[in-house]
Amino acid sequence: MVPTTRPVSGAGESPGRGASPPRRSTPPDRRVPDRLEASCRSGAPRVRLPWDGSLTSGVSECILTLVIPPSATRQLSTAAERREVLVEAAVAAFAEHGFHGTPTTEIAKAAGISQAYLFRLFPTKAELYVAAVDRCYRRLGDAMRAAAEDESAPGETVLERMGHAYAGLLQDPTTLRATLQAFAAASGEDLAIRDAVRRGYGELVEVIRRLSGTQGDELREFVARGMLMTVLAGMDAPAIDAPWAQELCGAMDEKLAAVEAAAATARASAADRPAS
Repeated sequence: MVPTTRPVSGAGESPGRGASPPRRSTPPDRRVPDRLEASCRSGAPRVRLPWDGSLTSGVSECILTLVIPPSATRQLSTAAERREVLVEAAVAAFAEHGFHGTPTTEIAKAAGISQAYLFRLFPTKAELYVAAVDRCYRRLGDAMRAAAEDESAPGETVLERMGHAYAGLLQDPTTLRATLQAFAAASGEDLAIRDAVRRGYGELVEVIRRLSGTQGDELREFVARGMLMTVLAGMDAPAIDAPWAQELCGAMDEKLAAVEAAAATARASAADRPAS
């Protein structure tokens, strides 16, 4: 007997009665997002795979971030390095446009990362702004400490050196604008931002007090002059040919001289006072 074979449907013939129904297409692999995310993390070349259209956080970041093939010689930075770059980019962006006027997409682009990764490092925009505020006040404090330790200019007091250092910082547009933007943001409704500005400003004043030995009216005069300098620099008052601008800018020098003279007198009195 010659065995008979049943025609196979789909091989160029129409299925007859009793033939097996056509095989359904394979359903989408719902694990593909996980595989795509793993591929992104491993740096493997991106492949085109069917999936069900859902986005995980890892997949969305993979879409937004350029994948570097394994053969590339570029060394990936650590999370700490990316965080450092991100905070620096945030300082510059927030200084230019303020807290509410700066989109996180702009900061992420400046830092060279995806927006998804930005929120992995800082879950909220406010937390990123607090980090930027902390960075600004840390720089101001470091400048005051460096000025106090710098004895390269004979005859200058600690307050004189601190005043010169602060005046130099205000020549940097980013530092100037970041300081002014921080005061504006502190007046808003976000208590975390307000606390960050209060903390940073308070620590700066304490550095000045501790390293210069100034307190009371002398400390208030010096800090007030610094605030006046900040406001006048923000509006570029020295370039204004008006009586009020000339008077205020001239008074800045007079007040600093008075503060320094009072501090010198106080130190001399303390030196002449017999030890108890």
